[in-house]
Amino acid sequence: MRAKLLFISLFLIILLVGFHAISTFFYLYWTDSGSDHVTHIVGAMAISILGLWLCFASGLFPKRIPSVKEVFLLCLLSALSVGIVWEAFEYGFKIVLWSSKYPMDTLGDLISDIVGGICAGLVGKNKALYE
Repeated sequence: MRAKLLFISLFLIILLVGFHAISTFFYLYWTDSGSDHVTHIVGAMAISILGLWLCFASGLFPKRIPSVKEVFLLCLLSALSVGIVWEAFEYGFKIVLWSSKYPMDTLGDLISDIVGGICAGLVGKNKALYE
């Protein structure tokens, strides 16, 4: 069943939406910096695993089992690409206000995206997900 990656990604997206709702309702983003990192890690994992499904299991491209190097490269590129676009979106639409802490917050968010990409790579290197 080649939809395993898609189901994992959808599960992570549901988890992300739930965690985001809880973090917003209880003001965790403003009182606890760790919740922002959890959101970035789970979001990066969801996007990276969705990228693996699109490239190797969806049928959009020829189906094949990727090498471990391809898995990690795609996961890191997916996570960082979406993370950078998200940070530009936040800044461009004034979702966050500029402060002296903003560059460090952005760096922390991008590091969390990398961690999420690596975690997704650890999941995605399992060849049984592509059969």
